[in-house]
Amino acid sequence: MENSIKIYRTRDLLLEGSVEVNLSLARFALSPSNENSYLVYSDTVENGKLTIFNTIDCKVIKSIEPHKSPIMKVSVNEKGNMMATCSCKVF
Repeated sequence: MENSIKIYRTRDLLLEGSVEVNLSLARFALSPSNENSYLVYSDTVENGKLTIFNTIDCKVIKSIEPHKSPIMKVSVNEKGNMMATCSCKVF
C-alpha cells in the first residue's frame, strides 16, 4: 500500500499534489472551503502533533502539537478557519 494522501481537482481529476503519511495511523480532515482549503492530519501515536497542509499551494504551512497524547479525531469547519481535535491520554 502506498503511504500517501492524493489531492485531486474534482472537475477534471487532475492530481494537484500528495502528502506522505503513515496511512495505518492517519487521522485527517479536509476543509470544504475554496479560499481556505486545508488538509489537517496526524499520523503518529508518539505525540499529539498535527500538520496543516495548504491544498491550493500544495505545501505544509504549519505543524503544531495541540495535545501531549495521540490525536484521535480531527475536524475542520466549513469556512476552513477553525479546527477541533481530541486525543486519548496514554497511561
